[in-house]
Amino acid sequence: MHLFWVSLSFLPLVFAASSQFIHPSVDAGKCLTAASNADGTPVTIADCITSGDSSSQNWTVSAAGTLVVHGNQCLDVTNGVAASGTLLQTWTCTTNDANQLWTVGGASGSILWTGKSFCLDLTKGVDADGTVMQIWACTPQTIDENQMFTITTGAGSGSTPTPPPTAKSTFIHPSVDSGMCLTASSNADGTPVTISDCISSGSASQTWTVSSSGTLVLYGNMCLDVTNGAAAAGTLLQIWTCTSQDANQLWTVSSTSGSISWTGMGFCLDLTKGVDADGTVV
Repeated sequence: MHLFWVSLSFLPLVFAASSQFIHPSVDAGKCLTAASNADGTPVTIADCITSGDSSSQNWTVSAAGTLVVHGNQCLDVTNGVAASGTLLQTWTCTTNDANQLWTVGGASGSILWTGKSFCLDLTKGVDADGTVMQIWACTPQTIDENQMFTITTGAGSGSTPTPPPTAKSTFIHPSVDSGMCLTASSNADGTPVTISDCISSGSASQTWTVSSSGTLVLYGNMCLDVTNGAAAAGTLLQIWTCTSQDANQLWTVSSTSGSISWTGMGFCLDLTKGVDADGTVV
């Protein structure tokens, strides 16, 4: 895979930070919890601990893409089973273990199992103490409260949520060549998205807005779009008039891996054949 980087990127949730408390959006008084530091400990929802020892709820969102608790225990998909309903646990962190890699900051506050089409999910929407968390197929086309989370800094529910940042205008470059920019030469529906030399003075054709809703917007109302919604490697990209919650237009920008993934679908923005020449369609 050929990665991209965003010169002024943001994520709706905090990342690469310690002392983070993860709450289901339906109840800010509940926190993601691992009661012990033993391998196989279920990850549950419990009342946030606002004073005393809160290490069971104190997560580090690492630059490597892991969610770490108790110093060396990672949020882990049990047995790596890629199926809706698989319960979550903690396990000793292992470098580049696919079962432990997460993308924090998807559309609507989702936490995506990196490279998969499954998201952290509040099991059956039950926010009672002891509910074991699961993964479930991501739902980019709808707003699913069970897959929406907020992150706060400091002890439990007494902390103040990190506000979503303001959307920023930004340039998107392939990692192999920072002098090239993601480009759409016109604002017409169906315009191919290509790689071109960056225009140093700035250009509407290369100035993207990374929105809090998960879209990548150009020309004010044109969104990066998967042509015909074809979920297949090699599908070319275009811009199309932005449509609220159109699954073809929802993206997750990762600060950790440099990837830009099609939210919930298991595909990433890719530099076609690794060719960074002017006009290469991505």
